[in-house]
Amino acid sequence: MGELRCTTRLRIYSSHMSEHVIQITDEELAMLTAALRSFLSDFGHDEADVVRAIKALLAKLPQVQPAR
Repeated sequence: MGELRCTTRLRIYSSHMSEHVIQITDEELAMLTAALRSFLSDFGHDEADVVRAIKALLAKLPQVQPAR
């Protein structure tokens, strides 16, 4: 029998209102969240627009569930 995997669908809208959906596992969601937080820590005050964009993206992601 196949492995049961939890997945999350992320909907991404471009400026032209087209929708992009990616399906990722909980592990991939945790990795994406950690990568964005790490990326965020690399920016300082000079890149305020980048910091805002990363924070906005992180706010859109569902909460990462702890590994069982």
